[in-house]
Amino acid sequence: FVFVFVFVFVFVFVFVFVRLVVVIVEIVRFLLLSPLLVLLVALFGLGLVLLLALPFSVQELESVLSLHLLVQMPLLVLAGYLIGLAFGRRWRRTLDAYNDHGIPGMLMVSLAMAFWMLPRSLDLVLASPAMELTKFVSLPLLIGLPLSLSWSRLPVIGRGFIAANLISMLAVLGWLHLASPMRLCNYYLLDQQRILGWALLLLAAAVLVVWASRTFVDRRGTDGRPFGWAAGAIIKGREVADV
Repeated sequence: FVFVFVFVFVFVFVFVFVRLVVVIVEIVRFLLLSPLLVLLVALFGLGLVLLLALPFSVQELESVLSLHLLVQMPLLVLAGYLIGLAFGRRWRRTLDAYNDHGIPGMLMVSLAMAFWMLPRSLDLVLASPAMELTKFVSLPLLIGLPLSLSWSRLPVIGRGFIAANLISMLAVLGWLHLASPMRLCNYYLLDQQRILGWALLLLAAAVLVVWASRTFVDRRGTDGRPFGWAAGAIIKGREVADV
């Protein structure tokens, strides 16, 4: 009974957290009207990378497997995403010539993400300073930045494919970390591997529920923009303010 209660509590917490992140990203994208605000957001992303690169942050976050994979690395991706918001229309039009419908950019995101989800990649990071530097450069530039520039251009079917791929990858990796009798990462203990396995399964379930819930969200009033109800609420608020 206690295990079921803890499982439900953690699942609800992860679901609310993922949904909150989605809403915050939607709101930020539609509030970026001032060039100064765009610059501040990009500087915040750069500052986040520098903060995560501090020796204390590296030591604390990489000492625990779950924090390494599910906290430090997503924050680096988020930093790259925020930096990508600073790209103006001229830059975006230039990049769009090489990023048809966002497909090349999302392909880069998928390949880079698949590499960094491998347990062997985490071992290499802890064993080699060069791989540590590669992680801090590639996660913002090869995942976060292309995600910011490509997601809104991706067709609906493409977004569904990316979401399905992410959910299945998280679920398979979670099962693998739970089912393996041996350590997948030589630098982390077996109990940390088990915790990461459950965390990945919960995250996969939360992403699945969040993505499925968007199917039932009323998108009217978003003026065709690639976001959900938060965008519609902001637009309606602006219309009321104009009146």
